[in-house]
Amino acid sequence: MAPILRFADALIYAIKSRRAERKQDTASQRVYYSLMLKEDSDAALLRIFECFLEAAPQQVLQTSLLLRANPQFTVHQLLSIASSIIGMGWCLAAYQRAVRFYQQDKYNMSWTGTALQTLWHFLVTLSRIISISVIAYLYPHWTILACAIHILVTATLIQIFDRSPFCSHNRVADIAFSFALGGVYLFTYILPVEGKTRYRYIIYYTICFIQNVACGAIWYTYVTDDMRRSFYFFPILAFTVVPYVVGLVIMVIYYRFFHPKISKRGLSVTFVNDRAPANVS
Repeated sequence: MAPILRFADALIYAIKSRRAERKQDTASQRVYYSLMLKEDSDAALLRIFECFLEAAPQQVLQTSLLLRANPQFTVHQLLSIASSIIGMGWCLAAYQRAVRFYQQDKYNMSWTGTALQTLWHFLVTLSRIISISVIAYLYPHWTILACAIHILVTATLIQIFDRSPFCSHNRVADIAFSFALGGVYLFTYILPVEGKTRYRYIIYYTICFIQNVACGAIWYTYVTDDMRRSFYFFPILAFTVVPYVVGLVIMVIYYRFFHPKISKRGLSVTFVNDRAPANVS
């Protein structure tokens, strides 16, 4: 419901901005346009929480239950899982795109960059979901404990080093937000605060890579003989690592060739009316 309300607010601000443009009221147009972008970025953030705190755990549960039932996977089951994870990748790319539209000191993201971000996050998320699912299939209770520890540790680190200003006015809400991010970090990484991403990414993706390799090794070592003889034993083993590595390669390509300039000083939104352009700085 919360994203829908923010989309409704964004639509209202867009209408008000358009009306201000027709009246040639550039100041009001600027204010309403900025508010529209702010609501859109907030809605995109809420969509991330909806995807990774609701849909992603459901995909882990669904995949582990399918493995436990030991079926011959049907096409529609595979398409259902894949489409859900693709939606998660698009959700993250759309969030980055919305944030860059709102932050006036940054270049906007190109559609090529958006596509690469979607593919990067899709592959990483796919690998994380498969890795957690195979452990949940083998050791469901230990998986819950490991995920809880992961969330607790990441939430604590956020509170110590990367506290977000999003809920800083309320201590309880601030802690709850950190734990929500900790839940998201089971599957992917988003920046809690503005800053350099290189070292954060290196630490996070290295830890997750080690976890994925460990999950693959546990799957290979402790799976039942019946499962070992199934046609999807080796594909699942590959999916714990290969998509993750490919996703990281795409991430490097994105940052090397398609990432927007980090900042664009002294420039904000450009409004165009029927008579002449007006730059707002």
